[in-house]
Amino acid sequence: MPQMIPAKLFSMVTLGPELSLTLSSTADNWLTPYNGRKGSIFSSSLWTPEATSGYNHTFVSTNVMTFTFNIKKAIIHQAGEQMHVQVGLPGFKPSSLTFTNSVSDQSRLANGTYLMIEYIGDSTSSSSIVTFEMANANGEQGTSYLPSKSTSSSIQSTTKSGLKNTFGIASGISLLIALFLNC
Repeated sequence: MPQMIPAKLFSMVTLGPELSLTLSSTADNWLTPYNGRKGSIFSSSLWTPEATSGYNHTFVSTNVMTFTFNIKKAIIHQAGEQMHVQVGLPGFKPSSLTFTNSVSDQSRLANGTYLMIEYIGDSTSSSSIVTFEMANANGEQGTSYLPSKSTSSSIQSTTKSGLKNTFGIASGISLLIALFLNC
């Protein structure tokens, strides 16, 4: 989990009143692209000072996807380190970006069946933050990927509105006015 949620406080964006949570001992589900997917990748050196900054994640789909990625920040401290992102389709020349100096807010969009994001380096003072989004390249909404072992739950708001609450508020205000007038 620290690779995906590096802080004690985090926000989750859900679509609709359904929440699905999957715990897995492998990265297979995490590396599966699907329509509407959003995510972030953080160097482990951001929350563990003695950890190295390097990583390599490759998301592979059987369908052509539109991959949007943003290198929010890549801090490169040592010569030879680099941030590399590649989107490709078998049989075609891939679209790729490589940065050897620190960069921020570098957004790109490309179609392909895979997205490879890697930080090559081992400096503990280097780090990177990359966000990504995935969508069907043909524009079809399709169905979102749900792992076979998932648990769904409904979320109900604790704030209710309606006639009952209106009378409760009105009664409380009337009581306060009556107490004030009696004083």
